[in-house]
Parts: sequence; C-alpha cells; structure tokens
Amino acid sequence: MVSPNEVEVDGETNLKAKNFAIATGRRAGIPPIQGIDDVPYYTNETIFDNLNQKPDRPVIVGAGPIGCELGQVFNRLGVEVTLFEFMPQIMGKEDPDVASFVQKRLETEGVRVLTSTGVNSAQKSDGRINCMATQRDENSGETAITLETDALLIAAGRIPNVEGLDLEAAGVDYERLRDSG
Repeated sequence: MVSPNEVEVDGETNLKAKNFAIATGRRAGIPPIQGIDDVPYYTNETIFDNLNQKPDRPVIVGAGPIGCELGQVFNRLGVEVTLFEFMPQIMGKEDPDVASFVQKRLETEGVRVLTSTGVNSAQKSDGRINCMATQRDENSGETAITLETDALLIAAGRIPNVEGLDLEAAGVDYERLRDSG
C-alpha cells in the first residue's frame, strides 16, 4: 500500500482506486505461551503432514471448531485427549446451548475439556512436553495444572496474513498479533 487510495503491485505498477479489498488469507494464530518457540507443536495446517505416529496423550490448545473437531478425531482413534480453552465456554462464537451440547458430547466420548484455562508455558523434557496452565473458577480462584504430552496442537484461532503489505502507509488500522509458527 502506497497510500489510502493507491497500491503498488509487483514493485512496478501502481493501481489507484477509491476502495481496495485485499484477500490475504489466514493462518493458525499462536498464542503468547512462554517457551512455545522451544517445543515442537502442530497446527491444523501441519498436523496431517508432520505427525508420523499416533500420539498417546495429545493436548490441544483452543476449543473452537478446529480444536473440537481434531480432539474428537484423536479420541476416536483411541488416544487420551485434553482440550484447553481460555474462555468459559468451548466454541465461543456459537450459541451457548450449541456449545454446551458439543462439550457434553465430547466429554461423554472421553475427551477431557478444561474451560477457563489458559496455557502459560510449555517446555520440553525427556522427549515430552510439559504444559503449565492456570484454570480460573467462578470465585476468582485459580488452580495450577501441569500436563505432560507427546503432541501439542495449537488450535487457538486464525490470524490474517498481512506482513509485507505496509498497511501503516495506507493508514489501515489493524491489530498486531503474535505469530511464531
């Protein structure tokens, strides 16, 4: 973007218009978990290509549609799955009744669902990953949780691909999101 009404294409051509729609696509968002850059993890974009064997106890950070779907898939493959969801309900954009139905179904099938739980840090130890989390209760209390896993899947939302667009030059406001995946 050169200005609010002008965009540079391929470093040579400038296009002018009253409005532009820039469809950049999105990728997996990686939450600010201490140590995440030092442990192996998967996203929905990498898990099917890079996971070479069935994990024993995968941990999934994020219980939106992607996290719930992959949690159910792994559970049905016979592994012990834990879903961490930072918000008080899974599938936060859905109607509470729908989210409650999905959570009960997952739990009935054997998926462990921890809502109001944020993963604070992750570290590798003896070939495993230790995830340290904090679960909040309704009375503002907190419980520390540590889970050991052999496969960490990050399914905590999607972020737009805006790097290199120089949106500041065009006066476009956007929220800067962390990405390390």
